Amino acid sequence: MSRDFTGTVHRLVSTLLFLFLAGCGAADVTVLSTRTSPDGILVAENLLTGDEGNGRLLIRGKDGSEHHFDFTHGLADLFLRWSDDRNLEVWTEEPQPEFINSFRLGDVWVIPKVYGGHSHKWLESTSSENDSRKDMIMVHADKVVSAFSSSTNGTLRLCVLKIGAAESPNQTAADVELTVHVNSGCNRRRPCGAIDSRFTLDERPNVDHQTTLTSATISAIPSYNRIPTGDRGISLRGEFLEESAASLLDRLNGASITLDFVRDFSGPEIRYNLPISSLKSSLDTFRTCVGDADMLWLRH
Repeated sequence: MSRDFTGTVHRLVSTLLFLFLAGCGAADVTVLSTRTSPDGILVAENLLTGDEGNGRLLIRGKDGSEHHFDFTHGLADLFLRWSDDRNLEVWTEEPQPEFINSFRLGDVWVIPKVYGGHSHKWLESTSSENDSRKDMIMVHADKVVSAFSSSTNGTLRLCVLKIGAAESPNQTAADVELTVHVNSGCNRRRPCGAIDSRFTLDERPNVDHQTTLTSATISAIPSYNRIPTGDRGISLRGEFLEESAASLLDRLNGASITLDFVRDFSGPEIRYNLPISSLKSSLDTFRTCVGDADMLWLRH
């Protein structure tokens, strides 16, 4: 895949995710992601503003103070990380002409960073999954949890499957939520399908600084999961596109999957091996909901 084509895909998917996250312009301001300073006094927010999808970096304090910096287009794949109580790193895939150099925003020193090629950990990979169990977290079957739900609105059906490794009865250490969009009104022989994803890694790293989840996928399948969400730097949204979506559905027919994570762009892989044979009831219901949806409909 050429760099130009890859860049086009990135921008297209980012735009589509923006429309989804922003409710298609329903709100004047949409919070894409937030990050609280280590001392809990300041909150940095990545915002989408206005009908034209402009971006804004907002820093607000518990005392009610606010300072912001506007840029001409929103960046869904922008990551926020505090290096200390008053220094905020703003990570983007490419240098942004509006904030190439560090600058002060209120009491905070804002430091632009570029993550570049590190973002493509599982985007263009063509290698098969490494089945070695070295450094893999093996999850016992009785610690694997799942949930399924569905809804229908006209010709659109949503099939939602959540799979995770339980840390306690009410909390998972790592999980993924897959939402399959099945559209029977797309004027194709088969319903059109697409898969949105949300990954969460709530395992506490043994470090004394903020960390950020920056890549995730299932069983090393190439995918686009790099839209940070939430306040703690532990969740990502994204999509499995075309062949990757079809490969994912096939993988769910197997005996196990891995949930694969990377923190801070170039950190070591964190891999959870989850046996899924015991999830037969949830998986069968999920498969029935998805039916014969065509994940490659754009190519027909």
